[in-house]
Amino acid sequence: MLKICGEHDPEIWAKFYKDEEGNFFNERLRHEIEKRKAYTESRRKNASVKKKGDAYDEAYAKHMEDHMGNRNRNVNKKENKSKEEEMKKKFKPPLLNEVEEYFTEKGYTIEAARRAFEYYSVNNWVDGKGNEVKNWKQKMIAVWFREENKQPKEKYKRLDLPNKEEADKIIKAAKLEIKTV
Repeated sequence: MLKICGEHDPEIWAKFYKDEEGNFFNERLRHEIEKRKAYTESRRKNASVKKKGDAYDEAYAKHMEDHMGNRNRNVNKKENKSKEEEMKKKFKPPLLNEVEEYFTEKGYTIEAARRAFEYYSVNNWVDGKGNEVKNWKQKMIAVWFREENKQPKEKYKRLDLPNKEEADKIIKAAKLEIKTV
């Protein structure tokens, strides 16, 4: 052990035990060796059995994939694929009026919204780098929300509210209008 490790490391030495002959063994390694022997023996037996007209590849069963390896490995790949497919299924391209609404809500022009919508809808919601658009609002913020696409400042001017007397007159007129209808 000292030839392999170079020094006496208690963490490494704790993983091995010494047999009667003075040889060092690792329990996990012993288990893996037994598992490998069983696997190769089962493959040998399966290969020697002839199937009725089946090719060797067709005789290969699903359980053989999990016999030796990490059983979670294939499961994880399947989960990742299903999550990716789910993400693709979840994306629903917006309608033009949704994009226009979003742009005006954020202070950008309808013309810019229409250009953005046209650009992505013609390209099947794939960006200039060839990536599928997953979240259209994020894409609009990152690419289209620029200074040149903002609405002019005067459109943001707040209208002066009427004073109390004018407000009362407006309310009174509205109530009379409601009664007459």
